[in-house]
Amino acid sequence: MDLEKVTGSEKKYLVYCACGQHYPVVNPEMHPYMDCGVCGRQIKITPENTIPADETDTALYKRVKNLPHSDRIAESIRLIQAGKSGLAKPILLSIMKDLIPIKEAFYCLGYCYYKEQKYLESFIYMGIAYMLGHQSAKGLFQKLKDALCLGDTNFKSKFE
Repeated sequence: MDLEKVTGSEKKYLVYCACGQHYPVVNPEMHPYMDCGVCGRQIKITPENTIPADETDTALYKRVKNLPHSDRIAESIRLIQAGKSGLAKPILLSIMKDLIPIKEAFYCLGYCYYKEQKYLESFIYMGIAYMLGHQSAKGLFQKLKDALCLGDTNFKSKFE
């Protein structure tokens, strides 16, 4: 007699959507597809987007750390758009550790710090992205520069 069938203690997995949302699944082989409740995409369940449920959020980092830089940046952007910048930061920092100055990674990391209201760190990374020629970094860099140089005591009101 199979103990798992009697006790119902089958191994559980988490399936990650491209938007960063995850869903619990007991047997991934039984369900080849599922729909994301956040973005509406149809998720094809593969080993690349499925992790054991007992692993932490860093499992997402482990899954993408060996991908090409462009795929890691794309995954980070999806996570940021889903409001999960905390999950995106380790992925973006892994790109920085590779010593490849990719302007999108600097911009995304600066944006993560901006969302966390760490404006000085955001200013540094946005400045690097801007100097490397990232077009979207110019506006936010200028906004951060103006706010930091003014020395206003009401700093948060500048961003509202």
